[in-house]
Amino acid sequence: MAAVYKENAQKILNKAHKLEHGRRIRLTSEQDYEIHVTSDHAESGTFLFIAITDQEFGVHHNTAAFSDEFKAVLMRSIPRSEWGASKMTLGKRIDKVLQQILKKYNTSSLLQANQRVDDVKSVMTENVNIALSNVEKLEEIDQKSKQLEDSSKSFYDKSHKVKCRMLSQYWKVASLLVIVIVVVVVIIAVSLTA
Repeated sequence: MAAVYKENAQKILNKAHKLEHGRRIRLTSEQDYEIHVTSDHAESGTFLFIAITDQEFGVHHNTAAFSDEFKAVLMRSIPRSEWGASKMTLGKRIDKVLQQILKKYNTSSLLQANQRVDDVKSVMTENVNIALSNVEKLEEIDQKSKQLEDSSKSFYDKSHKVKCRMLSQYWKVASLLVIVIVVVVVIIAVSLTA
C-alpha cells in the first residue's frame, strides 16, 4: 500500500508544474481511494493541496468545495511567511485546520440517513414490544371477560330458577289465600242464612 502511495505521490509531483493556478486533478486508485490535488502559485513557489479520500466521499460531498475550503482555511490560518517553519510546527497547525474541516465534512447525508434508520428501527422495535405486550394483556382481558360471561350466565340461570320458585310459591300462597277467603265467605254465608 505504501508503494502505491509513493507511486501516486510521484505522479502528482510530476504533474504539479503543469497545473495552472486553482486547477484540480483527481487520481483514482484501485484500492478504493481518490487523491484530489489543487494548486496555488505564489512568489515562493507552487503550493499543492492534496486530499486523500475514499471513493464514497465524492458521492456525499462536493470534493471541489472541500478542497477549496481546506485551501482557504489553511491559507487564512497560517500566514505565508510561516510556510517555511519546521515540518513538526507546520504539521500541528495543519492538523488543527484539518480537524475543523473534517468535523464539518465527516457528517455525510448517508451517515445521517443511516442514523435516522437506526433511530426508526429502535422506535419500531420498541413499538413491536409494546404491541406484543398489549396482545398479552388483551389475551388476559379476553380470558377474564370469558370467565365473567360464564359467571354471568350461571348467575342468570340461578336467578331464573329462584324467580320461578318465588313465582310458584306466590301462586301457592295466593291460591291458599283465595281458598281461605272462599271458605270464610261460605262460613259467613251459611251462618247468616241459618
